[in-house]
Amino acid sequence: MINSEFLETLSKVSSVKKTMTALPIIQQQVQVSPLVVGDDLSLRTSLTSPVFYDRDIVKLLHQKTEFVDGSLPYEEFVNRISNIDKLSLIWALFKSTYETLGERQFYCPKENCNHAKDPFKKEVLLDNIIQEDTFQVWEEEAPFHEYSFQIDIPYKEVIYSFMSRLPSIANNNQILATVSTEILQNNLEKTGTIFSRAQSMALLISAMQISGSSEGSNINPVQTNNLQELMMAFNSYVPFTVSEEFLEKYNEKFEKYIPNFYTVEKCPTCGEEVRNDFDLEVEFFRRSLFGSGESQ
Repeated sequence: MINSEFLETLSKVSSVKKTMTALPIIQQQVQVSPLVVGDDLSLRTSLTSPVFYDRDIVKLLHQKTEFVDGSLPYEEFVNRISNIDKLSLIWALFKSTYETLGERQFYCPKENCNHAKDPFKKEVLLDNIIQEDTFQVWEEEAPFHEYSFQIDIPYKEVIYSFMSRLPSIANNNQILATVSTEILQNNLEKTGTIFSRAQSMALLISAMQISGSSEGSNINPVQTNNLQELMMAFNSYVPFTVSEEFLEKYNEKFEKYIPNFYTVEKCPTCGEEVRNDFDLEVEFFRRSLFGSGESQ
C-alpha cells in the first residue's frame, strides 16, 4: 500500500533543493529542481547520440524549470529561450543536484613558483564560478528571437550579407541534428568544438544574401534562409576569409553575452591569483557519462 504521507514529505524535502537563477537574455528569474535517480538513468541511455543527449537535456531543463510568471509550453521554451540562457539553466541544475564540480588542479602562472608545475588542489563549488562579469543582460529593445544584426562582407565583386542572431535552444538543436557521432568526434579532435566552421556559421545566422558590389555588376541579389542551402554554401562556395571576417564582426556584437564561468584562487605558496575557466556543458556531460569519480 502506498504511503501518501511519506511521498508528500519527500516532495517537500526535494523542493528545498531548488536553485534560483537569472536568464540574462530573456531577463527572467526561474527556479530549477535537482535531478533524481530516474533522470540520471534517462541521460545515460541517451549518451549514444549527441542529438538524443541534447534533446533529453532540454526536456529535463523544461521539466525542472519553474518560471516566476507561470509555466512555459515546451515549444515556446525551446524557441523563446536562448542557447545562452540554457547555460544558466544548466548551472542551476548542476548546483541544485551536486553543489560542487569536485576537486580541481590549479597551476600558478609564476614560473619560479613551486606550483607552476606541481599544481595545488581546491574543491570548486558551483556558487564560486559565478562572478560579477559572468552574465551580460540583453541590451537590444527587441526580444532576442526577433532581433537580427546585418553583417556585410565585401569580397572582390560580391557582397556577402548575413542576418546574424543569438541562437535559441531550437536553433542549436536544429544544427545538432545534422551532426553524427562520427562528425562530432572528428570536430572535437580537430577543432576542440562540437560544430565545424560551416555548422557554426549556420547556427549564428538566419539568412544570407549575395549581391554585386557595384551598380554595373551582373550579379542579381539572391537570398536564402534554407538550412540545407546555407550548409552547402558554407562548405563549398563561401570563401574562408569571408567567414573569418564575419566571425570577427559577429563577436564584436555578441561575444559579450557569452557567460564566463570561472573561479579565482590564490596560490598557497606565493599568493598569486590563479584563474580556472569552466565549460558547463562539457562538465555536465562528463558528470552524466562518468559520474563524480571521473568528471575531474
